[in-house]
Amino acid sequence: MKILKTALMTASALAMAAGMTLSSSASASATSTNEFVNQNGNHCLAIDMGQEYQVLAILWTCNHNPDQQWHVADRKGSDGGGTYYEIKNGYGQCLGTWQGATGNGTSVVGWECNGNPDQQWYVDTVSSDPRYSAIRSHAAWANGDGNKCLAQYNGSGDGAPVVIWDCNGNSDQHWMRVG
Repeated sequence: MKILKTALMTASALAMAAGMTLSSSASASATSTNEFVNQNGNHCLAIDMGQEYQVLAILWTCNHNPDQQWHVADRKGSDGGGTYYEIKNGYGQCLGTWQGATGNGTSVVGWECNGNPDQQWYVDTVSSDPRYSAIRSHAAWANGDGNKCLAQYNGSGDGAPVVIWDCNGNSDQHWMRVG
């Protein structure tokens, strides 16, 4: 796995040096399970297992629990926005948006996989730092709501909510796959 990760990082760096942009399919090609660590505060993408329905995505200190172990799985298709995927955690929950909504501030959730567009994501290499990815909502793009990225909201510590927001290139929208 370390060889694959090193090869992907080297390919990304070479592509950047050559002035090329990697597509979302190239940046999401690794099939291992990883933690998604947010650049702004170094907390992991997690599901709030303390709440009744255990669905809201939050930031939490990385602890290697199944709710923090994510797998970019099952290529779902391609369109003008790129190649999109399901993202599943160690409990088999798919990352999606609350009630399929696509507006700024929509809560991100982990829910039973159902194949709906809100559970489909583009995973794009951040051009300014190829160690990180921006995770964009396929549903927002397909609905004409533009590019909405997975972002932290209102804080960067334990329990900070994760939402979708207009992609802006800020560090709160950058996620490193570790593992």
